[in-house]
Order: sequence, then C-alpha cells, then structure tokens
Amino acid sequence: MDILQIVIGGIILILLGAVFSRVFRKINPLYLFNAIALQFVLSFLLIKVPPITNAFNSLSKGVLAQKDATEKGGGFVFGYLAEGAPKPFEVIDPAFANIFIFSGLMLIIVVSALSAIFWHWRILPIIIKAMLHFSKNHSMWAALWV
Repeated sequence: MDILQIVIGGIILILLGAVFSRVFRKINPLYLFNAIALQFVLSFLLIKVPPITNAFNSLSKGVLAQKDATEKGGGFVFGYLAEGAPKPFEVIDPAFANIFIFSGLMLIIVVSALSAIFWHWRILPIIIKAMLHFSKNHSMWAALWV
C-alpha cells in the first residue's frame, strides 16, 4: 500500500507540473524521464552507499546535538518553561507542556546566531557562491535540453 501511495503521489506531482506549465507541448518526455531516473539514483545513493549514509548520519547527529544543547540552555535560562528542563509538577498531557516561545523559538534564535557568525567569518558567502555556481550550470544544462 505504501508503494502504491508513493507512485500515485509521484504521478500527481508530475501531472500538476504539466498542468501549471506555460507551454504544455514543450515538455520533453526524455528530460522528464531523466529527472525521475536521477531521483531514483540519488535516493539509492543516499540509502545504500555507506560513506554517503554515514555522512548524513553524522550531519543528523550534529543537528540533534545542537537541538539538545539549545534545549538545555533554554532550560537553564527559563527554568521549567523550556523544554529541556524538568517540570516541578506532573504533566498530564505532554501536548500542552510545550511553549513555542521557550522551545521552538530558541532553536530559531540559535540557528540565526550561527548564520550571522558564519556570515561574518565569510563561510556562508562561499557556500552560497558555490551553490549559485552549481545552480547556474544546472540551469544552463536544463535550458539546452528544452
């Protein structure tokens, strides 16, 4: 059932792209097939190739460590209002225990501060320029196939 849902979702996304296309007749089926094949190749690489999987697992551990540190810091600053601190009372429904301003917003503030630091150190502009360069090359390659 899950596979059928994935296939139907993929077909619907492709049809939505065709419906919202400016010129339906200019859609190149070969380019569409190549894009779908590339998606399968990338998903295979991300799931089955150990070095790539390990790299993304390490990245995930880093993000989770940042989230945990943010929760503990929020618990230190705001006490039991934050998510990382123990509550001085019994929580009946955990869905109501989360206060966005002391949990989710804390992570947004920390990520914003890290972005500002990386921008100041000129790390973020280098990454952005590299992504822009790849995007230009990819867009030019795509324009040649249309």
